[in-house]
Order: sequence, then structure tokens, then C-alpha cells
Amino acid sequence: MSQWSLVGDALMALREQAADLPSFLNAPTSVAVSPSPTGGATYYFTATQLTPWGESPASTEVAQANCAVGSTFTVTGNCSFAATAIRIYFSLTTAGGEDRYFEYTIPAGGVGSFSIAFTLSSAGITQGFAPARSSAWLPDTDGTALSAAALYRWINEGLDAATALTEGIRDVTGIPSTAGQAQYQVVSNWRKLTSGFYDGYPITMGSKSDIFRRSNVKGISGTTVLNQDSTRSLRARQGTER
Repeated sequence: MSQWSLVGDALMALREQAADLPSFLNAPTSVAVSPSPTGGATYYFTATQLTPWGESPASTEVAQANCAVGSTFTVTGNCSFAATAIRIYFSLTTAGGEDRYFEYTIPAGGVGSFSIAFTLSSAGITQGFAPARSSAWLPDTDGTALSAAALYRWINEGLDAATALTEGIRDVTGIPSTAGQAQYQVVSNWRKLTSGFYDGYPITMGSKSDIFRRSNVKGISGTTVLNQDSTRSLRARQGTER
């Protein structure tokens, strides 16, 4: 799955093959435009909202008089918290002819509404038309036949199978140490621990036989003794190999 940058990419790849697409974002609502009235022309505006997988249809068109190239516009409206960007489309000539847009990236976490100020010039303006149907998919929502929970379950089962075939997925973890405490439990489905460090220093991954209860040598020494416990999830992965 290295070709996908987001988990949603894997979900959408499966949904497209199964023809079971999830829900999507509709057009933004309550779109309004307030320009600096510096001219006499009427311009036309619409807005769309985006997710990482596509774009919604355009909102209801807004006509604004007293416009001119170089004017500063503020476009406001309501959008989804799932939206990652807003595009403001506009036309300098006729209604329904919005053929260029200005894109604004929404901060992480969503906002639920937007207020975007931009100057009508060549800077930051891209030519393009708003789509007729929504492709602003929401992969974490259910499709008609397949639920999001089922897809995540299949992904987890696939990771279990990949783990069994590759003798584990290499990873790194850490636990906080407490003065005077000698034993710690590393919680997770770890198959094997290969190396350890304490305060940046490498430590030996030893066994119980490496511990000396008495020694005439004075000084401080350290080693890590690993006790592994076979869990039910480990046995399930071994069963997958058969």
C-alpha cells in the first residue's frame, strides 16, 4: 500500500472496484460576496469545497455589481468540517460562465464556515470550471453495501497477513523508566525485540542466565532480560501461515 499517502486512498481504491462509493460533500451554502465598489461591471461568483479525493459542485451563483479588475473581494459561506479547501469561481462577463478560480486551503481541523479575501488579479488565479457532480468523497462513511467498519477490519486483517508473511513489521517503541523499578511491560503485538537502548546507550538483550546474583567485581552493569508471552493474536498469525 506504499502508493497511497492516506488511509482514505486505500479505502477509495477498494470502493471504486466494488462500485460502492461512500457519501460526499455537497456545495457550500449561504455564499455571499462583498467587494470594494471601484467600478461599474457586474461579476458572478460561485464556490466549491474539496476533500483530498475531489471537489463538490458549485454553490448558488452570486451576482455582484460595482466590480473591477484589481478589486478586493471577501467571499463568505458555510462549509463542511471535512472540507480541506475552498475554491472561489468567478466570471467577468456572463452569468453561469465562471471559468477561473482562487483556491484557499482550510487549516487542519476544519472551520465549518469561511471568509476569504482575495484581489481579482492574475496572482493566484487558475483557469478551470466547477464540476457538475461531487467527487469530494468521505471515505470514512458507509457505502450502500459496505460499511466503513468492514473496510477497516479488512485492512487490519491484511496487515496481520502481511505481518505473518514477513516475520513482522519493523517498528520502534519506548517506555518511560522509573527509579528503583526493574521490570516493565511493553504492551502490543510484538513478535520479537532485537535491540534496546537506555538513555541513548545500547543495552544487551540478554536472558535470565546472564544475571549474576553475586559478584566480587565492583561497579555498575546493566542488561535487559526479555520474557516473551505468546498471545492469541500471535497464534492467529501463525495459523495464517499454514
